[in-house]
Amino acid sequence: MLALLLGLVVYRTLTPPVTTQVHDATPCDLSQGACRLPLGDSAVLVSSSEQPIRSESPFLLRLHAPAIAPTNAYIEGRSMFMGRIPLLLRQEGGDWVAEGMVGACTHAGMVWQIVVELPGHSPLMIPFLVADQ
Repeated sequence: MLALLLGLVVYRTLTPPVTTQVHDATPCDLSQGACRLPLGDSAVLVSSSEQPIRSESPFLLRLHAPAIAPTNAYIEGRSMFMGRIPLLLRQEGGDWVAEGMVGACTHAGMVWQIVVELPGHSPLMIPFLVADQ
């Protein structure tokens, strides 16, 4: 049993994450201001209550996506894989909001990204830099 568990840990560590086609918001940095991402004939506006975003400090994510409801959203490390942090989106007026927070990193700065899945579209990726001083 221990050998099986150890084998699974090694497999998970050595297997690269699966990638999908995405719309990348670069050079936008959500930690510096709102990001506008084109989506068909319209655009999605994503903003954070905190600028800059800091590790271990909650922030409110606001997503304005006219006439479309996100099916899933999460935060993941872009410069280093640190797992997925789920975002529980709730509708507030015409927007979708969720509270997010990222963990501390041993590096001086780390790029994270919010991934938003929308029906009928490729996932949107919104990067942000966390540089705690």
